[in-house]
Amino acid sequence: MATHHLKLNLDKTELLFMPYKTSPLHDLSITVDGTVVAASRSARNLGVVLDDRLDFKEHIRATARSCRFLLYNIRRIRPYLTTYSTQLLVQTMVTSRYYWTTATPCLQAYRPAPFCLFN
Repeated sequence: MATHHLKLNLDKTELLFMPYKTSPLHDLSITVDGTVVAASRSARNLGVVLDDRLDFKEHIRATARSCRFLLYNIRRIRPYLTTYSTQLLVQTMVTSRYYWTTATPCLQAYRPAPFCLFN
């Protein structure tokens, strides 16, 4: 990395260890440039939260929290918006996140519980 003038941001570096079923290595950590990076339960990569069990529960929880926060903010400014602009905001900000999360191939088999409030 140094030959290409790149440097790893150790403040944002996370170690995600996905053991096979039951594994004795739960307290795994690595050292990079003198900084210890400990294993975490979940890590964010390109907007998707992966967890150590790959069941996407943390990602669903984070997306539902984000959608509820967006709905809360839209509700606060609702008196100043027209009906069309409110529909546009909800469709672009909330519904798109909801459909993107439920369209993930591994989530098509079941309905994520935190999103039941949208249906």
